[in-house]
Amino acid sequence: MIIVVKKEANMTHRLLGAESSAAKEKIDQYSARIYNPYQFVAHAAVGAWLYDKEGNKVLDLLSAYSSILIGHNWKVPIRALQKEYERACVGHCSRVVYTTQYADFVEKLRAMTGFDRVLPASDGRSSTEPFVDVCMMHAHHRGIEYPEVILFEDYFHGRARTFSTNALFDQSQSLGKGPRVAGIVVAEHDVEDVRSRINENTVGIFMEIHRGEGGPLFDDGTYMKVHELARERGVYIGTDGIQDSLYRCGYFMSWQEFGEKYRPDATVLGKALGGGEIPVSALVGTEEFMSVLTPGTHGSTFGGYPRGCVAASATLDYLHDHPEVGERAMEIGARFAKNLAGIPGVEVTHRGALIAVAVDGIPLAWPLCDEMICGWRQPNVLVKSGHRHDGYEYLRLSPPTCIKNEEIDSACFNTIRPILELRKEIVGSGC
Repeated sequence: MIIVVKKEANMTHRLLGAESSAAKEKIDQYSARIYNPYQFVAHAAVGAWLYDKEGNKVLDLLSAYSSILIGHNWKVPIRALQKEYERACVGHCSRVVYTTQYADFVEKLRAMTGFDRVLPASDGRSSTEPFVDVCMMHAHHRGIEYPEVILFEDYFHGRARTFSTNALFDQSQSLGKGPRVAGIVVAEHDVEDVRSRINENTVGIFMEIHRGEGGPLFDDGTYMKVHELARERGVYIGTDGIQDSLYRCGYFMSWQEFGEKYRPDATVLGKALGGGEIPVSALVGTEEFMSVLTPGTHGSTFGGYPRGCVAASATLDYLHDHPEVGERAMEIGARFAKNLAGIPGVEVTHRGALIAVAVDGIPLAWPLCDEMICGWRQPNVLVKSGHRHDGYEYLRLSPPTCIKNEEIDSACFNTIRPILELRKEIVGSGC
């Protein structure tokens, strides 16, 4: 049963039911306040839908920041894990001994990526920072006293202090965390600006080809030019594919859009790698790039742990056998863009099922997201506001690939499009 309450400008919002309200109060009272969640308390999830305890449902067009690739409660990794639980499997022993599960995982990831070595981790933060570490270690071996790694404006590589204190586009990441970590140079998303910043201390360049948190913002050919520059100047180039790879943007790894010629020295994969069930990530790289990693130089308690490897291996097997997932991602993005075309002051761009909605004429976008998930329209949908860029507010959509065309159409024409058309009224109403 959906309970609604009237708001200004004839808008309506659902009130939380008793059990959802009780759960929200516990989180508000006991959790560190690092998120400002929308007023929906998820209790169950199937396919593209989230459900609360009262039976209300929300169409999930965020997919846990692209961590859910196929859909919620996807049976492939779940069944693989169930088989592990049904036998006397290794629960957890880190990398202190060899395990068959880790052997399967690294073999499959190497085969699918074409890289030589795998550095396992559990989340984006713990797999992106090692790229910088490895670059710095190479610099040490070369005798470079003050090494530098180039990042790009609007990047998001996790909230390790290395990245957060240099995240100039998002001051909330760096607030109160001290001075900027040395050795990081932030360049404009322009090859000539990168060229001007490369010097004898530059060891590597690290970039998101399609920037998720910073927009989304999609590559305009800059990656190919930067790759060529890196090869010309003899510096390493790495890509952060945590949000835009694993077929989210149509290709298994986002750099493959440009062909094998543009293979980086290393790339980072994560989020959907665990099949939506277990956090799994990895830095994969060439033998030469990874050669400085020796026992004791890096480690991770949960990186490469058996059950995480089982979930990831099952996911990799499925993606190997079903490359049409990338084709479906492209169809999804194109359908959203077509359905939302023609709204004055709104521009929709996409790479596969990572979709950016640039919205003009409003000072902030989160009230629109709030109205979409909590308002009276059906279906309610979950999307995320992005960061302001070039004077536009952004909405980010990254639906699971199991979403049906009729669900896309219903979300667009019954909820998203009407709210975008009424955006000035909604934002002005104090939602």
